[in-house]
Amino acid sequence: MTDYPMTQAAARIRQSERTFRLFADKGIVLATPETRTSGRGRAKVYAATELAIGYIAGDLLRLGLTTPVLIGLADWLRSHTGGRFFKDAREGKPIYVRLAVNLPDGWSGDFKAAFRPQHRDELHVPVTEPNQTDPAVISDRLILVNLASVIQAVEEDAAARWQRANSRPSDLLAALKAGAERDWHTEAEIRELTDRMAALVAAGDRWPEGVR
Repeated sequence: MTDYPMTQAAARIRQSERTFRLFADKGIVLATPETRTSGRGRAKVYAATELAIGYIAGDLLRLGLTTPVLIGLADWLRSHTGGRFFKDAREGKPIYVRLAVNLPDGWSGDFKAAFRPQHRDELHVPVTEPNQTDPAVISDRLILVNLASVIQAVEEDAAARWQRANSRPSDLLAALKAGAERDWHTEAEIRELTDRMAALVAAGDRWPEGVR
């Protein structure tokens, strides 16, 4: 698994560098042990599991949770990063973080695997109060976070994802190759390339024969 310097790390969790720096200063995201206590001469880098924590914290920050609560929630998520739930989510299994948030400073949480009811195609996730075994206790303040999707979002190479998902517009080749020296792209770049892709598809553009 790759570790990411601050600029890349911020882009991967959809936050500005200023917000990411705040997360790092407060301990919501932690640099790798090797760089955490390094001096000014060595840049700090962040593991993908920390970025997954930052990704979730960023969404909750928008809801109005206070910084001390986000720190506690991040510590709780971190305590599970080496366990079964994060392992299963990294393998693409539908693992959900379930959080019952009581603004501005209360929350409870657990992890649940989505399940497929008998003779049904769609996946279901329990909407009970976290850590509650009684199925009758339904939570009216539940937030569901697909941990597998979060991990995929922070770990996947954006250029590879575009090339895999958009197998036609040849003009994107140059743009993708231009970004090959780094495996991340800014939101502005994503919007620009997506708009160009849509225009090229509409114009009937195709990859050159044999290029995928």
